[in-house]
Amino acid sequence: MIANLPDYKDGAAYYDEPLLEYVIKGANKFWRNNDEEGEWDSNVPRIFGKRCCKGLINTSRQEKYLASTEVQDTIRAFGLDATKFWYLCLCIKDYVEGYTIAAPVMNISPREELKNLVAELDKMQPTFNPNFIKVTNNGELTLKVDKHPVRIKEGQTLSLISVALKDFLAKNDGLSNLLDTASIDFEDTAILSPIKQLYLFDYYLSSFLKDLVADKTIESTQANRKISYDKRLLVSRMIYVLGLSNDKRFNTEYSESGDKSNFLKNYLSKCKNVEIPTHNKYYW
Repeated sequence: MIANLPDYKDGAAYYDEPLLEYVIKGANKFWRNNDEEGEWDSNVPRIFGKRCCKGLINTSRQEKYLASTEVQDTIRAFGLDATKFWYLCLCIKDYVEGYTIAAPVMNISPREELKNLVAELDKMQPTFNPNFIKVTNNGELTLKVDKHPVRIKEGQTLSLISVALKDFLAKNDGLSNLLDTASIDFEDTAILSPIKQLYLFDYYLSSFLKDLVADKTIESTQANRKISYDKRLLVSRMIYVLGLSNDKRFNTEYSESGDKSNFLKNYLSKCKNVEIPTHNKYYW
């Protein structure tokens, strides 16, 4: 059985809750808060604890998790506590779903918008002379404030705007808070593709497991069964156990041909330069 989390009135108590040991460790590794004044502990353990006690976390797969001999054997081999690991996986799943299922869309950052504008202005292919700027292609920039649009068609003016923007971006490259902080469109939500959901889950759980070393003297609880020490397979099996995917190949170590499956690795090989254009709706 998995012990239930206490329902603390003071959310700060979850930072000292033994059942959340792995959640706290993972949260402070992946999701620490920071601003110009410094860095402090993640708020994820507190929010996760409250969400658990309010019944907002799906725990229906608990029996499937405990009944998976393969998962439980691997967990024991890496010296992990089954209950604490369960809460860690639930937390990562909930955190990932906060980004991928009906999540608020992040608007493009000021830096990216300015870079995109410069790229468009450069398509005019300006040539700079001491007293004149010649453009190969025509362009137009429209700015609308209230009901009064301003249109700029003069090539020299547009070229000078591009020069000014490039100079500003170059001189203020370190202004990350000003230039890279994007606003959030709470009216617009997105459901990201399942592969992005699995990509994030794999990224966080694999990172947590990365430095663990297995004790290969531990024997399986079932006769004639070998324990898997493959961390990526453990992540893959937790994807199946938690219902992030119902594809049984995530739970299988070997293919029908008898070769190592590596199904999760092969599945995520399609992910290149993954971008998450959303804001987490649960964990602020």
